[in-house]
Amino acid sequence: MEFLLFTPNKLKSTLTKWQQEAELVDLFPLEVERRLSWVDESLVKANLPESNKTIAYGVFQTNQDVAICTCELVLSDRGQLADKWLKMLKITLSPQIECLVQLENTAAIQTVVQAYKTATLGAFNARLENDAEVLKLYARSEGQLNLHSALLTSLQENDSCITVSTEGRWLVLKTIKEYS
Repeated sequence: MEFLLFTPNKLKSTLTKWQQEAELVDLFPLEVERRLSWVDESLVKANLPESNKTIAYGVFQTNQDVAICTCELVLSDRGQLADKWLKMLKITLSPQIECLVQLENTAAIQTVVQAYKTATLGAFNARLENDAEVLKLYARSEGQLNLHSALLTSLQENDSCITVSTEGRWLVLKTIKEYS
């Protein structure tokens, strides 16, 4: 799996496939358009200067243009006196995967775990590409809070160049600054 920026082509391919999936699992195809509208908006505004810029990423199978999930990241530039933050606000699964997870399909659950891991590691690397010192991951559900708790423990056990903490529903990863 790969964590990649959306392009207009990837958005079009994802929208088409997700609409087909929605019809198969008895969801409204127009709901898919609503779920992906923010991706189109972020592509339109990609080169505009903003203090809180939405960046559309997705998790894709290698060499594929259809996303397994979308990842809504926001780059918060807090000015010259403060660090930039990159926040992963929301992960939205494809209709088919979402339906299979609700049915407790083991393969779909494994796909979601792998996609979330790919998104987390990808967002951490995207933090560097955007000159952000902090990555914040938001937990929308109890399941995500539990995952954050496990990530926190795992990351704190490793000797690394980051600090990890929680702030409410946020898992916060910061680069340790070295002072010479």
